[in-house]
Amino acid sequence: MGKHVTIENVRISYPSLFKPRVSRMYPASQPKYEASFLVDNKSSQTIIPDILAAINEITLTEFGGVAQKAPTWETDQTTGVTTIRTRSGSAVVVADEFGNALNELNNKIYAGCRVKAIISVYKHNFGNGGISLAVEGVQFMGDDERLDNRTSIAFEPINPNVVQPPVNAQGMPAVTMPPGVAAAPVAQTAAPVAAAPVAAAPVAAAPVAAAPVAAAPVAAAPVAAAPVVQPVVAQPPGTFQ
Repeated sequence: MGKHVTIENVRISYPSLFKPRVSRMYPASQPKYEASFLVDNKSSQTIIPDILAAINEITLTEFGGVAQKAPTWETDQTTGVTTIRTRSGSAVVVADEFGNALNELNNKIYAGCRVKAIISVYKHNFGNGGISLAVEGVQFMGDDERLDNRTSIAFEPINPNVVQPPVNAQGMPAVTMPPGVAAAPVAQTAAPVAAAPVAAAPVAAAPVAAAPVAAAPVAAAPVAAAPVVQPVVAQPPGTFQ
């Protein structure tokens, strides 16, 4: 079990608090969350002894007092600033100055800002084992000069006469009701009801008028004319007609 050490009013450098990444010093290692903390000479007078005390406690309780490979830090001899490097395999708790949780969308932690951090001094079993420092929580405390060469940009209101609406923890506009007015209840979305099938009324077919059919002409059978029998007139003898 690790020993927690809280450090305050230090500057953060190379923060990777929401996405794990491969260590610059150990590229073959697993990606982890990480952050370095810059401690000025005055603050290091209390912070460094607190970390050393936690290392000694872990050495005694976990290794029976036998000295182990422990974390080290670098101190710039010109500025007196000490750099403490931390890594963690677990997600880091990140908050703003009011204690509200931060995420990638509303994050305000940047390289160079001042933070409060909780560091865990713990025993590890990597290689031959030893003691490491892990970052467990970071809280924003205040702005300072950026270390990532980026310029801080701030926009002024386009219309200063328009009052900015309040926002919630997710950065979305918060709805406020006038005093004495209750918020309208949220209507529940009813499940869609399938309409009963409607039987169509039978439609009588309109009578279809039959097209008149022209009768085929019937050919009359030819009638043979009856021969006309001329009456025979008797001629008187000796007379020719």
